[in-house]
Amino acid sequence: MHVYVNEETLPQAWEKAVKETWDNGEPFRTEYDNENDLASKDSTAMIVVRDPMREPRLHRIFPGGIDDLEIFSNFLV
Repeated sequence: MHVYVNEETLPQAWEKAVKETWDNGEPFRTEYDNENDLASKDSTAMIVVRDPMREPRLHRIFPGGIDDLEIFSNFLV
């Protein structure tokens, strides 16, 4: 399964890539799955962000906590 995303901002591109992968991705099980968990999804993705420095640069539903945000923000500088 291949995903192609072309969006204006990083949050828009991230959300669209997640949705496309969830809707159309290839299901697979991981070593972390419990018996009743839904399968994870996988895809190959090409993501184009036309204005990557435009705010907001993080999705309002950023996964992870404040520690993850600090690590992630180091990559944006």
